[in-house]
Amino acid sequence: MLSVRSLLWSVACVLLSAPVAFGGDDFTGFWKEDCTDAFGVQIKPQQGTVFSVSFCGPGGCFAPGTWMPNTTINRDASYRVLDPSTLEIQHGQHWQRLTKCTTNTDPVLDYSTMKNRQPRVGAVVFEPNRGLPSYERDSPFTVGNLNLHQDLRRRLAATAVAAKDCKAGDVPVPPFGNTPLFSNICDRTQRQELRRLVTEIAPTLDQKTTTLWKSDLDGDGDPDILVGHVDISADEHFRYPYLSVWRLAFQQGRYEAQFGGSFLAGEIHSIRSFGHDTKSNMVFVKHYSCLECEPWTYLTILDFSHTSKAFQFTYAPDHKEYGDTLEYKLPGMGHSVDADVETRIPKAHNLNSSDLIQTFRFVNEKKVEWWVFSCTEGRCDFELYEGELPRKYRFFWASADKL
Repeated sequence: MLSVRSLLWSVACVLLSAPVAFGGDDFTGFWKEDCTDAFGVQIKPQQGTVFSVSFCGPGGCFAPGTWMPNTTINRDASYRVLDPSTLEIQHGQHWQRLTKCTTNTDPVLDYSTMKNRQPRVGAVVFEPNRGLPSYERDSPFTVGNLNLHQDLRRRLAATAVAAKDCKAGDVPVPPFGNTPLFSNICDRTQRQELRRLVTEIAPTLDQKTTTLWKSDLDGDGDPDILVGHVDISADEHFRYPYLSVWRLAFQQGRYEAQFGGSFLAGEIHSIRSFGHDTKSNMVFVKHYSCLECEPWTYLTILDFSHTSKAFQFTYAPDHKEYGDTLEYKLPGMGHSVDADVETRIPKAHNLNSSDLIQTFRFVNEKKVEWWVFSCTEGRCDFELYEGELPRKYRFFWASADKL
């Protein structure tokens, strides 16, 4: 169950000499430049007489028709078939030669199979957060005008909070459509005025791609502002949307900003208590491992009450490797186990309860796993059970809040 951060590889284009064409009709399978690669090209039959041709890595595959158009292959000038197990795909002026390594279209892909090899020249690796502003080093909240800060505080105090988040706009992200903005400040006039003041304090943030939440994150009775801003990565290969998150807390006459991080296609999933801290509210951010693939869906839990650090979880059998993500939804299809995941948070008033419980119900086998997490100083370790949840945890699960 160890969570793996996905890495998408774009095609390494290799210049090859012109071949002799070879006839053949069934190209179903998984094709690679080298069969030990942890990435390659999935070819699957689609409706009619065409195939989908999708690039895949350990994090998943491009959706059919998005990496390459669906094609007959044999009658497509962008393909050259050399023999039943070898073909070439044209990318611009170059041809990429691939070998059919298996008829399985969803093999398990694991970078450990190529750990002693270097990526080929021309390969482009997806690196999360590449092409974003360096917010952790250079805060955008640079304007210290105290009158501006005081005005923001007064208006925040008078702002109403909705019981349910509302849509606060859209950010166009070609070619992925629109990324919606949400907020718990649903009075449009109040939200626009607060947003105007926040972006005056942070002049490099665009009002149109900024949204706000009002919440008392540290339990001191003074409401904070949670700021979300959508950036489009400047990485020419992966122009993806990221949600960057800050908490603004009023301290010594002005708002101080804490940066929580930038999250791929992120959204605020919940703002609520977590663990046995009943005073503070944590920020639950839902985000993805990749966009042009079958992604892992993650939750990251940010604690702004003392620091802006995320809770650390482990799924490692030896309980040694921790990361800042919970596995919220799995892609399956050979990239992870095929299982439906449910996550619940037990009521905090019972000091004997665990902090979080997950169940993984396997789709193609009669197997159920229960992961019972308990957190100490921001690190959450697990007890793992198969079959039935132990009796001592059943009440906590039944009465818990479902995320």
